[in-house]
Amino acid sequence: MLVEDLEKKTIISHWPVTILNGIVALIYLAIPMYMSRLVSGEEIGKYKIIFLYLSMIPSLTFCTGIESGLYYWTGLLDKAREKVRGAWSMALIQSVSFFIILIIFSPFIRTWLRWDWEQYISFAFAALTIVLSSLYESILIARKKIWSSALFSTFFNTINALAIVFAIVYFKSTVKILWVYTITMFIKIAASYYFGVKEGWIPAGLDLREAKNVLKYYLPVSSSGVFDFFVNNADRFLLSLLISPVQFASYSFGCLAIPPLQILETSVNRVIIPQLATAIEHGEKRHAAHLYRSCLEQIMLIFIPACVGLFIFSDPIIKLLFTEKYSDSAQYLKLYTFLILLTGIPYDIAARASGDGKWILKNTIRMGSFSLILCTMLAWKWGPFGALSAMIVTLIVQKYYGFNLMIKNYGWSFKELLPLNSISLYLGLAGTLGIVCLILQSFFYNGLTWFISCSIPFALIYLGTLFYFRKDLFGNIPFLHKMMSTLFSKNKYLSNQYEN
Repeated sequence: MLVEDLEKKTIISHWPVTILNGIVALIYLAIPMYMSRLVSGEEIGKYKIIFLYLSMIPSLTFCTGIESGLYYWTGLLDKAREKVRGAWSMALIQSVSFFIILIIFSPFIRTWLRWDWEQYISFAFAALTIVLSSLYESILIARKKIWSSALFSTFFNTINALAIVFAIVYFKSTVKILWVYTITMFIKIAASYYFGVKEGWIPAGLDLREAKNVLKYYLPVSSSGVFDFFVNNADRFLLSLLISPVQFASYSFGCLAIPPLQILETSVNRVIIPQLATAIEHGEKRHAAHLYRSCLEQIMLIFIPACVGLFIFSDPIIKLLFTEKYSDSAQYLKLYTFLILLTGIPYDIAARASGDGKWILKNTIRMGSFSLILCTMLAWKWGPFGALSAMIVTLIVQKYYGFNLMIKNYGWSFKELLPLNSISLYLGLAGTLGIVCLILQSFFYNGLTWFISCSIPFALIYLGTLFYFRKDLFGNIPFLHKMMSTLFSKNKYLSNQYEN
């Protein structure tokens, strides 16, 4: 098959998931904003620590491999329905088992965490919902029902986000906020069960026979889950034990979660993995490389200017979002932008698409151990800055190993995988605009005015310039393509120049 034919194959768009979940993400972004104004630093720190530990649940329940397993099984198109039913059964068994363990060993765990019973039991019930609440939307994506997944997750995540905001305003208590979160997640699980059973992809009871079969695939991947957590969160885990909740709140605000970027990266991976699995299974390695290259090109189109903007405008962003009280968080945000940029580079999707669980397990154990050791050393010596620097080093090493695997196993080259011309264009344009914004800073009365006046032109000039000279980059980004086409059509001069 010719390369041209391969590249013309349909690339299923992740943008419905990204756009709709991005809207919800803006509501979630309001949660820490409300908390910084209405809740004490102590309560914010507790909230951040509890949800950090909740993010460990998929790893501690050995369920992290289930999601990539869904994409692998449906990508191969062999007994997909039976295996997905088995995966749901195992997720339910492991979630309930972990909840029971939390209750049995509560005296020991509570003592170690220094939590009271009310805080601990709310955490235990919230932990019960973590895996099951997101499984149905992943099943829909694996079945290539992108819009259905986007609408389902957006509806329930919006309810969840609004409920949390309500709890912050009226209760101002971490425990009550957690109970509100848990109730909305149980409602989402109930809806997932109803629709999944109706469609035949979720069993009405437990499908134990298929559960045993799918366990063989995802257990090696899931066994690496704890180490994978430390690859991404070793800094916050260690600092939650080393510094006070108030200091942890300040550090967390500096390590600013940018939900639209996280959703973009996750959505692209979730959509690309099934297509990679199919291409690799059929021996279409050139097409698989093209899929990865397109994936990275789309991610970096947004990630690079976002990271440049976060670095340049870190001070006014922190003050605008979290008030002057947490202005020290800006120093962490500047360094954290490098970490954000690195997280946007997919490194193991080829291994997940081909079902190479052994490599995933080996690499994650290696990187998790390295991250934990390095973070411990640097955090002990230099505190939060040391821990954050260790995370950046860890991700650089991780990406290096990932690219080596793809080159070795599939015969790809760096040139095939990396859209260097596009990335250079993104960096050059965003960097130049960033320098211009810094030069203009002295002309503004305060940082907030400077940020508002320069950030919007920064984004518009960046996107407009790229669209003018490289319209092809927007081919797989329909909402941006339509927006820029509309803007150009409104301006007669630009429209004529562009058509010429």
